[in-house]
Amino acid sequence: MTAQSAPQDTPLPDLSQQTDLSVGEILRRTRMHYNLSLDDVATFLRIRASQLQALEDGNIDQLLGRAYAIGYVRTYSE
Repeated sequence: MTAQSAPQDTPLPDLSQQTDLSVGEILRRTRMHYNLSLDDVATFLRIRASQLQALEDGNIDQLLGRAYAIGYVRTYSE
């Protein structure tokens, strides 16, 4: 993955039947679907891998604050 292109050609996995998944689990499964490491995503998004790991694990208390958590989820999900 380069800074100019995100992997948008591969269709996303169908998660519509799995409504009990957390946001972090959806982010993790989508990342894994594209065979990306946390470091790959961190480099592309310019968000520390430890912060992305905290999002995926649901450890919101490890983030810098609510505003950061909301921004990170928005950026990561795009």
